[in-house]
Parts: sequence; C-alpha cells; structure tokens
Amino acid sequence: MECTVVAPFLEKPAMPQGESTPLPAETGALRDELLKCPYLAIERISIAPGRSHSVVPHDSPSLVIGVSGEGSIRLEPSRREGLKAGDAWLLPSSASSVVLESKEELSVLRITY
Repeated sequence: MECTVVAPFLEKPAMPQGESTPLPAETGALRDELLKCPYLAIERISIAPGRSHSVVPHDSPSLVIGVSGEGSIRLEPSRREGLKAGDAWLLPSSASSVVLESKEELSVLRITY
C-alpha cells in the first residue's frame, strides 16, 4: 500500500499552507489533509471559537479525535456531547448529521477508511 504524508500530524501551521483548505467563511473552519492513500485518509479540522462545522458523511465509519480546545459534537438534533482533547468518537457510516461546535478554538483529527 502506498501512502502520501501531506503534512506533519500534530504541528499546527502558523498560517494556512498549500495543503490547507479554507472551508466557507461562514463556518470559521480550516481543513488540513495530513495523510491520504487508497484505504485511509487523515485530516485535521480547526474551528474558530463560537463557530460550527458540519462533517460530511462518509460511506464507511470514521473516527473523530479531539486534539486541542473544547467544544461539542452534535450527533442528532437532540443529542449533543462534550468534545475536548483526548476524546474520540466513532461515527457510523449511517450518521447523516454530525456537527462540530467550538467553545474555544477546537482542533480535531478525522480518520476515514
């Protein structure tokens, strides 16, 4: 299996670099693709304080891991759980609505396979 490491895993760049994808301005989020290969992708999603970001559903389960900051993960309109550094959530492929919300700047890793 051949993989491409796109950026260092946990080093947060001071300014967005070529591999960063600013998400729509109204979301206040930035997505960094860290690793991509045919069977695995790792991205870092950074969300500005007080903002939210909808996670695009994937056709297989994915893992969301809190790296820094604090916020919440909304799995359904009525279910909101805390999210901070060290927390991990396994999202089933059937999850149609997942929203990450930040209290302070929130950074998470999302791993899909």
